Amino acid sequence: MRIIFIVFTLLSLSCSANIPCCQKEENKIIRDNNGVIAKYLSDSLVIYVDKMGKEIYVIPNMVCFDKGKEGLIKELFSSLDSCNEDYGGRVLFFILFNEQLQVQEIRVFEPLCPSYKANTLVIEKYVKYLEQTEGRWIRKENKQKWNLFVFSIVI
Repeated sequence: MRIIFIVFTLLSLSCSANIPCCQKEENKIIRDNNGVIAKYLSDSLVIYVDKMGKEIYVIPNMVCFDKGKEGLIKELFSSLDSCNEDYGGRVLFFILFNEQLQVQEIRVFEPLCPSYKANTLVIEKYVKYLEQTEGRWIRKENKQKWNLFVFSIVI
């Protein structure tokens, strides 16, 4: 339920501010620079669209980081070389795994673009760090062909 609340709150904020990256008639579709990330998002189902345009129906967050979500966020923050100022922009990360829990792709959604655009360099470092977490993910329950971990942080 938290994922839905965060995403729709962020989408409504960006749409109500007349920010061009989000159009009101498409406020259920989540996009990045590569196109659509998700056509539908709930706690029980995500229709994820990979970079090649393939739709993947997946139950989100059926995998977890070996130190939990808070441990992952703590590691992300500590992975930066220097103390970074707070940009105040919330960023949503989508990590797609295959059946063997190998990271297939990482997508980033910045709902408050462009006026609150997070530091691109920081996001790139976070993505690079997340790509190196392979082998540190644990399957919670049912074995799916695809797994998706969704989380947000304030940068």
